Amino acid sequence: MNRLHRFVLWCAVGATLAITVSANADGKLDISNWKEILPDAVYTKLVEDSIKNLTSYTASASQFNQNGKKVQAEATNLIVYAEIAHRSGNANATGLRKVAAELLEAAKAKKGDEARKLTASLADYKKLTGDKADGDLSKSTSLKVIMDHSVKDVDRNLTQYKRLTTSAFAAKGKAEEVQANMYKLAALAVATSAHVPGELPKGKTAKDWLTSAEDMRKSSLAAALAAKDKKLPELKKAVNDLNASCAKCHDDFRVETN
Repeated sequence: MNRLHRFVLWCAVGATLAITVSANADGKLDISNWKEILPDAVYTKLVEDSIKNLTSYTASASQFNQNGKKVQAEATNLIVYAEIAHRSGNANATGLRKVAAELLEAAKAKKGDEARKLTASLADYKKLTGDKADGDLSKSTSLKVIMDHSVKDVDRNLTQYKRLTTSAFAAKGKAEEVQANMYKLAALAVATSAHVPGELPKGKTAKDWLTSAEDMRKSSLAAALAAKDKKLPELKKAVNDLNASCAKCHDDFRVETN
């Protein structure tokens, strides 16, 4: 049998990041306007989509057993959305972040009943309360979960988006779908920036990782705005730029294993 090779992201998790100042060698990333990553309406849609999925995944013991990894992925998404919303000034987001973190731990521990109760509490996510301090995405999220599930789910759509015809793009709800997915990817790029590898490939630095994450975020936001404005040529250009930035990151930070 031929030896099979697969490529995986260089996933060792290292330095804790405070995502507040310009991307440079000290390992920090500038986000001057957190709200542009997840505008209020988009935040609400993404959160409620995740809650809807979680309600389905935890509806019964068998559903939970089949979808445990998906529960982890959606809980991780909620942590990321809530952290960004919190830093945007949303006072209610910390409660969502707290419950999502508890849900993630319950899913990892395969505690279906607890996961179901926590998911039920998310119905009133705007009324939940939690710690007002900024969170640390390098500790509260897993790069593997982000890449293997959340990013991969969006990535499946990128080829389709590059090939959209004018009529397909004009179909009811299509532009809104693209817009939401691109904002979601921008949010996940922020989480990715928090996971600078503790051991980097030769010749690569923390700044290179952060620059790749920033390129991913900016291209995703450009695609989201193009979808919002229903500008198909601009959308396709932004998606091409996004694909290029993702490919470069994988080339720079992947390792070959048997």
